Formats: sequence, structure tokens, C-alpha cells
Amino acid sequence: MNFRISQHALDEIQRRTIPFDFLKSVLEKQQQIIPEKNGRHAYQSQVDFGFGKLFLLRAIVADDNDPAVVITVYKTRKKILENIMKVIYDIEVDILRILFNDSPVEESDEEREGIIFDYDKQGKLVGIEILDASQQINEPYAMEMKYAVTHFHSPKMP
Repeated sequence: MNFRISQHALDEIQRRTIPFDFLKSVLEKQQQIIPEKNGRHAYQSQVDFGFGKLFLLRAIVADDNDPAVVITVYKTRKKILENIMKVIYDIEVDILRILFNDSPVEESDEEREGIIFDYDKQGKLVGIEILDASQQINEPYAMEMKYAVTHFHSPKMP
């Protein structure tokens, strides 16, 4: 997708001291795209701004335009991405990564050639890494998300 950075977003990037390369990375390889008001979307990823300071970098985008327009950009310490499932496909190394939560990995096992399971201290599954994903999965970069529930209490869905 092509993006145009609005003048307002450029001003906010400078005012909020956000490196332009960080914005470019979030737009190209975001960890999440969250629906926002008025048909806009928040493209967001956790970014290390140095010295171990993790921020959630959010770009609010009107992507119904061609090219999509970045409206504004900001960083927050809110842990919006923490302890939620993430699916990441890295085309450069052809790896599909499914993270079920952000627990530290205690041990990893290659259950089958090219499929690595990560476990936490309690032995609970933290994530799955699939090497050479395009050889094992049709279109590893395509994902459809569905919720199959009959009753639930607390999950917050976008």
C-alpha cells in the first residue's frame, strides 16, 4: 500500500521526536491494524526508542484514499499489544510467527522439522515459529480472523 504523510503528521513527528524510519517501519510491517472512528485505522507496533524504552507507535491512517493518508502519529506507553495473540509473517526470512502472549520463553522444542514450539516456565505454550512458511502454508501472509464463541464475559474485541 502506498502512503502520503499529511503536513500535520509531519509536524507531529517532529514535535513528538519520532524518527521517520520508525514510522516507515510501522506502516510497512505493523504488528496490528486497529479500526478507528470515521473509517480510519491505527497502524501500530511496539518500538524500542532506545535504552530499552518500549513504546507503542501508532499512525492514524485514512486508508480509503489512494494513496492512504497518514493523519497523525504518536507514541504511548500503554501496553495495548501486551498479552494478546500476534501473527507475524516475515517475508525476508520466510518465517511465520504466532505469539499467544508475551511471556518469557523458558524452553523451545522443534516438534517437527521446521516447526518450533516455545514454552514458558510453567510449560505453557507461548508461541509457534514456522520456518520456510511459504513451503508449508499456502499464502502465509494472508490471514482471516474469526471469533467462534457462544458465550464470553470479558474479552475486548476491536
